[in-house]
Amino acid sequence: MIYAHPETSFQLVPPEEKLEILAESQGSGLVFLGLCLFFFIVTAIGYQFPWLILSGFLLAPVIYKSASNKAWNKLKAEKMLYYLGARSACRRFAFSLGAVDLEPKILFRGYLTETYDPWHEEPITSPVWVALFNDCVIAIQEKKGGAVLRFGSILGPKLKVSREDGKVVMKKDIYMQDRFTYTITSDYPVALTAFGDMLYSFQKRFEISFGDKKDLTDKNSED
Repeated sequence: MIYAHPETSFQLVPPEEKLEILAESQGSGLVFLGLCLFFFIVTAIGYQFPWLILSGFLLAPVIYKSASNKAWNKLKAEKMLYYLGARSACRRFAFSLGAVDLEPKILFRGYLTETYDPWHEEPITSPVWVALFNDCVIAIQEKKGGAVLRFGSILGPKLKVSREDGKVVMKKDIYMQDRFTYTITSDYPVALTAFGDMLYSFQKRFEISFGDKKDLTDKNSED
């Protein structure tokens, strides 16, 4: 059984999102510090206590640090809950595919563009959570009532992977191969680059096996 430890859970969050949390928490600290200094200055002028202004500036580092830490802990907890929920849904679909290792190596938010015969149909782009496991790749979309599988495949000869600038392209080696193309992009380029490199290396390692595993996306396509 895999337990959700606070430190290991936060490692799932991509570096770009951690920087966003850091910037937002620092902004909250600066806003709170400005309000406190305004209160100190107004009080000092109103009651003619000039030493309050000096006290406010002396306490400024403590006030800023306390407010920033409080905002950081709150935003960190919220982000971890989002990622733990997404991890649970991805693990459920990975288990349905027949994956052995159910601990995602990378998990991030992105966009999945599904192309079916580009000469006749418009590509479909959906916001998704992308998870890469040791032996499969999963992309799910949030819906009311639960997550929906948009793409899922066991790594092996049936999955063709290519990396391009700012995107990762995957093709399924099934019937009418040219009609099914899945492109993953993201607002977080570092996470996307890491995903593409890890997927390519995992694919090379597993391409000689898992050729006869079942595939949920193929099943959905047949329906």
